[in-house]
Amino acid sequence: MRFQLFFLVLAGLPLVLHAQLRGTGEYLARMDANRDARVSPGEYQDWLSYAFDAMDRNRDAVLTADELPGRKGKPITRAQHRERLAATFKKQDSNQDGFLSAKELAAPPR
Repeated sequence: MRFQLFFLVLAGLPLVLHAQLRGTGEYLARMDANRDARVSPGEYQDWLSYAFDAMDRNRDAVLTADELPGRKGKPITRAQHRERLAATFKKQDSNQDGFLSAKELAAPPR
């Protein structure tokens, strides 16, 4: 499972690099859809689901082995992917206020 998530994130790196983000503040600004200077769980999930959406060629909300990098792995639904992102968000939210600040986004995963 972690292996699949790693590849989902890895597959999306070219898109992030293409966007040429110049720091944590800019990263937060791009994620922050409602412009309140913090990232909610939904904003985090939406932003980080772009790799999933790009790989889901048939748009059925399930990544099957043929859509995964290396054409290996168990299928993963969009809902499962978002649940994993929610768990990652919770770990990053060091002050447990339900939002991520630029500092929390910049911190290494816990």
